[in-house]
Parts: sequence; structure tokens; C-alpha cells
Amino acid sequence: MKSKILSIFLHLLHLFAFPTLSLADSEAFSGPHSNVENNAAIEAVGHSRPWLNLLYYENKGGKFLSLVDKAIFFRSPNGRTDPVAELKTMVHLFSQPQEASDNHPQCLFPSRYKFLTKFFILQPPIRCPKLEEWKINYKPTEITLVYASQYLSNPASVFGHSFLLFPSSAQTRSLWLTMNYAATIPKETSGLAYVFGGITGWFGGQYSVMPFYQRIFQYGSIENRDLWLYKITMSESERSFFTDHLWELVHAADFKYYFMDENCAGILLRTFAATLEDMQESYKLPIYVHPMEVIHRLQKVGRISSADMIPSQGNILRANLNSLDTQQIQHFRQALENPEQPIQNADAATAETLMQFTAFLATKNLGELPTNFKALDRAAHIQRARFLTPPMPFPKKSALSQAPHLAHGSSAVQAGFSLTNNQINTSLGYRFAIHDILDADPGFLKNSSVEALSIKLAIHNRNLWIEDLTLARIDNFQPFYRFDPKASWRILVSLRENLMTANPVDHYGVLEGAYGLTAETAGQFIYAMIAGYANLSGNPVTPNFEIGPEIGTILHRGRIKGSLSLAGGQSFFTQSPRTFIKTKFGLGLSLQRDLALIVEGEWSKLEDIQQEGSRYRLGVRHYF
Repeated sequence: MKSKILSIFLHLLHLFAFPTLSLADSEAFSGPHSNVENNAAIEAVGHSRPWLNLLYYENKGGKFLSLVDKAIFFRSPNGRTDPVAELKTMVHLFSQPQEASDNHPQCLFPSRYKFLTKFFILQPPIRCPKLEEWKINYKPTEITLVYASQYLSNPASVFGHSFLLFPSSAQTRSLWLTMNYAATIPKETSGLAYVFGGITGWFGGQYSVMPFYQRIFQYGSIENRDLWLYKITMSESERSFFTDHLWELVHAADFKYYFMDENCAGILLRTFAATLEDMQESYKLPIYVHPMEVIHRLQKVGRISSADMIPSQGNILRANLNSLDTQQIQHFRQALENPEQPIQNADAATAETLMQFTAFLATKNLGELPTNFKALDRAAHIQRARFLTPPMPFPKKSALSQAPHLAHGSSAVQAGFSLTNNQINTSLGYRFAIHDILDADPGFLKNSSVEALSIKLAIHNRNLWIEDLTLARIDNFQPFYRFDPKASWRILVSLRENLMTANPVDHYGVLEGAYGLTAETAGQFIYAMIAGYANLSGNPVTPNFEIGPEIGTILHRGRIKGSLSLAGGQSFFTQSPRTFIKTKFGLGLSLQRDLALIVEGEWSKLEDIQQEGSRYRLGVRHYF
């Protein structure tokens, strides 16, 4: 009778407790000395959250499926869909005496072995030559999370990228190992195919190992992206368990790469959930995971102990140029105009800036300095060697004030009021991701925007309608420098309320593109562009194509950001050409990291029919 009661009790415990057991709960139930034949212990541990995290299981409607889709990651034939069966198989393998070798289960799955020794009596540890050699020779002293800033010229890097760095006392910094999760994408894949494949799980995803100097060269030199380094606080045992688990992932795990959630950030969060007890709940991912989300979640549990950065080569050069006075700038330009002539009147700062320029130019040309600049490079090095002054400092303190851990959340909601053609409405908004011109800059590419699925609604007299539905918008305002001649551009796909009609439900679709140049002066951006608009709508703004110039400015003063633009031109493909003029302004006041006051306004007019429309909006924006 007692055994029957015990059996019923264990069955109920399995149904209601085991799927959500924490590591502490599992240890309390089964204990570190359970026999391998103890089915109750097998069931408890097999459905515990730590074991599910360790093998990347998802529970969907009571059915389990691991995100890892590589057969060798599992030892049970049903291991990918049955965590208990996989646990039984692993416990059995770890319990049997076998000849020591690198193919021994302990050597192939060292983190699983360490985990299961907490609950079961297993074979004693054996030597794993390859794993031991890596640990002894490399000697990682800590684990660092690295965030590579946004890079708008590549669809794969629009939102930035996160990866792991393993500083070591046995190697110089350039040879430190990095571990990176990314999609395996064929070289001929187009940007559109990348987006489609990333949404549908078309590509595989893998952890790979690469020395740090290759990352610095690719991100910091070729793409001119800053690298932000965050030291993760771990005990020695936690670090050992973490590296053991990465050993398993690198050698035995493949995933499906999904652009929205199971991306570099999503899989990293699941890896931390599998290895750190206070990160166990990080297996729960939102619809979209931004690469900076890893920083924020580690920061929330107190795992971030320090922040540092490695500025890109372009930013170092720009910092040097900004520190030169007028006469030094003149000497710098003279040297560039006649690179084959001897340097004259160059002081230490000018010579060092010329050295940075030639290094930047060589990197842009994949290591090959153009012939006519080789003499300048040699002369700059000789001239700089004549001065004993220390190298020019990079303003790291100022740069760290813009670090990713200070960034706002990637999604946002907004509430306030709008005034549309003299009618006051309640205004509500939601933005899926991630940043616009009026948001605070820390963590994001300065004075640029990447928006996806942003909607603004208006309510008046119980009527609800869409003011604006932006499917995608990218503004890339990059200052133009002679040494780095970048163009500025915009892409916009949206559905908008027609301000020219009395009916608020009249809408028109917009496909917009703009291209031009931006100059930066004392923190103020001034740009000039040619903008084209393909408008699809009804009267009085008939379907047409509009084109004309646009000028604007973006201001940044402390917590305040402002923007102002003026555009004009003519419409085509209509019965008679129409002249239009548009102006927009915006003001963003950052109240705290995840809260801002936003003021926006726009006014447009069709000159030939003397018809105009306007909207002004005031709202409070909360980021999350």
C-alpha cells in the first residue's frame, strides 16, 4: 500500500513539478548520490530546467524539441525530442567503465558529465588529452562579451553583433580566442535572400572559433565598427563549466539560424541559461532579440564587472583630426595633396595623424597601400620618430558615455496627443525595433535610424485610424570625409494618413529613397540629398512620382536631440506636373534611459492647387 501511495505521489510530482524544477530543486529531490537505476531521479532531473537548458530543449504543448538539429549532439535515438531518454542514455554511458580516449563520452560531453555528477554515482573522471591541452596551453583567465556596433552597409550587421572573447595569460591579445555564433551563409547570397533565409530558418547556425586579431581587422578596420568589451563575472568553477559546454557546442552542435530570435544574441542567451544559475530564465526569448539584449540581461543579474572599448581605425583617425588646430589641419591637407613630396612643418600630432591616415588607407585596400602614398607613409613615420612625446590619446571617457550598456530598449510604446489639420486627437504608437533620429544615441550609430514595424494610431470621437505605418526605415547620415568618402542615404516603406483630405481614413503608400552628403560641424549634422517618392494614393494627391532636393540638420545637445528638414520638387506621371514643398521637425528629450519626451511636426503643401496639410504630435515614449 505504501509503495502504491509513493508511486502516485511521484507521478503527481512529475506532472506538476518536474518540468519547472530549478537546479536547487533537483538537487534537493534526487541528491548527489542517486543510483543510476533510480527512475524517480531520472524523471526529476530529465525534466528539470537546468537539464532542458543544457540541451536547448523547448517545451511546446507538452512536447519537447531541442534547437540543436545535429544528430551527434545526442546519444539516444530519440534524444532530440525526449529529454528523459537522452538523460538515461547519458547516465548509462557515464556509468560504464570504458577505455580512456578523446572519444570517451566524458571527453565529448564534459559539461554534461559535470552536471550529472551532482545527482548520480558515475565513473570517476578520466583524462581527455585534447580538452586538457586546450585548457592548459590557452589558460583563459576570464570571459568577455564583445558587442560590435552597427554597420548599415551590410544587412547581416544592421543591428550589431555579439560574440565571446577569452582573454588569456598565455597569449597576447591579438591571439586571444573568440567564439562566435552566426549563420552559415553562402558567399553568393544576396541581401534579400539573407533576410528571407534568416526569417524562415533557411540557414544553419554554428559556434566557431577565431583569433581576436581577425575580428579586430574585420570589424574595426574593414567595416570601421567599434568593439565594446564587457568582462563577465564568473567563479573559476563557473568558467570551467562554461568552457566545457562551449567545447560541446563547437564540436557537436548545429542550429537553425533565425534572424528574429535565434540569432547571435538569442543563442548566446540560451548558452548563458545553460551554464549560469542566475541566468536560467534567459531561455525565454521575446519575438525579437537585439544583440545588446545580452549585455542588458547580464547587467541585470550583476554579471557585468567592467566596460571597455576598442575604437575602430576610422574613429581613431577622426579623433586625431578633431584634436588638430587650424594650422595643423592645413599641413595635413597639404601632405595629402602632394603625398610624394617631403613633409614640411609637420609636428608630432600632424605626423601621427598622417600615420593613422596611411594605415587607414592601407586597410581599406585590404593591406595594400597605394603606390603614391608609400613615400608619405615612410616620411610620416620618420618625422614622428623625431619627437619623444607620447601618442595622441583617444577620448575613451567620452566614448564610454555612448556605450551599449547605456542604450534604451529596442522596442517602444508612445502615448500623447496629435493636432491634425486643427483637429485634436489622442495619439498612440508602438515600434517593434529599434531606434530613430530623436532617440538618445548611446549604443547606436550616431544620428542614424533603423526602424521596423512602427505604427502610430489616432483616436477621435470613438474613431480609430492609422496615422502612420512604417514597415521599414533606415536613415544613414554619415559625415563625408576626404579620407573616408561616405554617402548618406535613406530607405522608407510606409503607409500614411493623407493630410490633404478631410477624411482621416484616406491613406497612401510611400516608397522613398534619398541619397546625398552630410557634413559635421561642432556636433551638428547638416545634410543635402536628392529624394524620390513613389506615392500610391487617391485624389487630390493622385498616384505619382515626386523628386526634389532635401536639406536638413540634426542637433545634439546633452539630453536633447533635434531635427529639421525642408524638401521640395515636382511630381510626375500626372495630368499636369505639381510642385510640392514639405517641412518636418522633431525634438527628443531623454528623461531617463528608457523614457523620453517626443515632439514631432510636419507640414506639406501642393502649390498648384494651394492645398496644404499638417500634423503635430506630442508624446511620451517608453522603451522596453
